[in-house]
Amino acid sequence: REEKAKDYFLISFYLMGASFVDLAFLKIENNKNGRIEYRRKKTGKLHSIKVTPALQRILNNYIEGKASDDFILDIVKIILLLVIVTSIVLVSTGLRFKYEALKREKSDVNNMLNKERTKKVNLIAEYQAYSSEDKIVSVAENKLGMIRRTQPKVTITVDKNLIQKTNEELKSKYE
Repeated sequence: REEKAKDYFLISFYLMGASFVDLAFLKIENNKNGRIEYRRKKTGKLHSIKVTPALQRILNNYIEGKASDDFILDIVKIILLLVIVTSIVLVSTGLRFKYEALKREKSDVNNMLNKERTKKVNLIAEYQAYSSEDKIVSVAENKLGMIRRTQPKVTITVDKNLIQKTNEELKSKYE
């Protein structure tokens, strides 16, 4: 790591203070005819800098075995890898939060369903009790000939004086 840091610093130095972003996006094809030619990312200005023997020795360590459209330094690949890893961590964290929220929601729905089932059972029990009473009344009326009335069939009226007189006679007879 220290060696790469030193190389990055020296490459920037030999390229007249090229910025880190410009170093990251240098490609093999930017090394033409003994010069490094690139457009600065910040300004778009074209730079053409002579490659010294010292710079060429450092570049040779990074250029070997690469195609002309490859980056000289692996900075972009490292940054891309970090972005991918960060994205995976963020997605997995988001999924974990979503899972926990769905789990809580499922628990709430199950609690609500249990309450509704309890209500249903209570309603069924009330209905059964009511329908049992109706069934008993129906059997009593239809099969046993009993009649459910709200008004009595016969009304008996007795004079109050007659009841009092009968009570007195009974007292005198049995006392």
